[in-house]
Amino acid sequence: PWLLIQVMGRAAKRLDLGAGYTSSALFMLVALIHQWPSKVLPLLPNFTEVVLRCLEPSDPVLRRQSLMAVTSALHELVQTFPMVAFHQPSQKLGVGANDGLVVVYDLRTATKWRILEGHTGSIAALAF
Repeated sequence: PWLLIQVMGRAAKRLDLGAGYTSSALFMLVALIHQWPSKVLPLLPNFTEVVLRCLEPSDPVLRRQSLMAVTSALHELVQTFPMVAFHQPSQKLGVGANDGLVVVYDLRTATKWRILEGHTGSIAALAF
């Protein structure tokens, strides 16, 4: 699944092929969550970063074209995995990983905001 995630992430950034192509690539990633959540689980931080690349503020056309599909993908992550949480007032998305890290992303800037260390095991749940 990692290769598929990478390929769909690159496809989602192909503005030259139109907004429909971008959205289709991101919706393919949503389908991957639906179909094989256990395969996506160990790749959550990577998956999240691939999706968030489409919100890059320095590329406003890509951000505008992919905003709804990215929102759908992130919503699906939050609904499917208890170790993913969204805080709407601050626009922060937290993702817990198998290695004990919690990565908090700032969705306004589409960047890692904080990396929280200290857990000795996998992150099973996360909440703001």
